[in-house]
Amino acid sequence: MADNKRIRRSPSRTAKDLANTGKVAPAHLTAKARARHLADEVRRLEVAIVATNRLAREHRKRNANILPALDRTESKRGFAALTHAQKRSRRHRFYLQVAQFAVSSCLVAGAGAWLYKLWQSLQ
Repeated sequence: MADNKRIRRSPSRTAKDLANTGKVAPAHLTAKARARHLADEVRRLEVAIVATNRLAREHRKRNANILPALDRTESKRGFAALTHAQKRSRRHRFYLQVAQFAVSSCLVAGAGAWLYKLWQSLQ
């Protein structure tokens, strides 16, 4: 039998709480130490921003001969819905091909019958 289990309350998602969860100077530091800590964090972020181009270039060099994964979302989605004019055009093209096949079949059958009749009359 299932027992009642205590579920912990999820942390608050307010902007103030999210801002406090980041790297901030500890509260016990003096104002000078907090300013120095903030300056260090700003410097670290500036270095990271400047380094992104170099890191991206190195990543491209390292993975130059590797193909990206296939995007399979296109194949799952299938064909887009056609407009009425496109459906009519496809239907018209299909009926035209059927008619051409029928005419060609009749011509081949007629030519075969004419050759057979000619062959019979020559014997």
